Amino acid sequence: MRKIAKHALRGVVVWVGLMAAPAMAASGNQSSQGGSSQAQVVKPIRITHGNLDGSAATLNFGKFTAVGSGSVTVQTSGFAYTGGSVNHVPGSSTSVDSFVITGEPSRLFGILVSSGSVSNGSRQMNFTPQVQFGSAVLDSAGVKQLKVGGVLSVPSNMPVGVYSGSYVVRATYQ
Repeated sequence: MRKIAKHALRGVVVWVGLMAAPAMAASGNQSSQGGSSQAQVVKPIRITHGNLDGSAATLNFGKFTAVGSGSVTVQTSGFAYTGGSVNHVPGSSTSVDSFVITGEPSRLFGILVSSGSVSNGSRQMNFTPQVQFGSAVLDSAGVKQLKVGGVLSVPSNMPVGVYSGSYVVRATYQ
């Protein structure tokens, strides 16, 4: 009986030894697959001041009298009117400003515009530009025209003279 127990005990030791040792054989369960990648460079967005035909453009509030404070509005459609104690003089002409946006065809873009001012020496009048659209899609040729009007605030007692100034329009892809 002692011999049987001795052999049985050796079997347990061998079996326990095999259980504790890590398997050293390579796994037969592996798989690999290549991936794909892509990058696309698109035409940069550009904005130029002027009309589609290349002619110049200016936001022109026209010629007016200012007995007191008021405003001059030039809509993006080109229609203009005055308010308060401001009146256009006969023969005065107004105009919208224009920009041409170019870039990747059929791409969505947005417009941001700063406030503006016109000045003559130390005297200044502020205006709020009004854009034709806040965002749009470039056409199939990658072109879109933007019209800009605005509302000019005219303080009372503005001296007679020609006032000029600027503002900034920014176009960004969305």
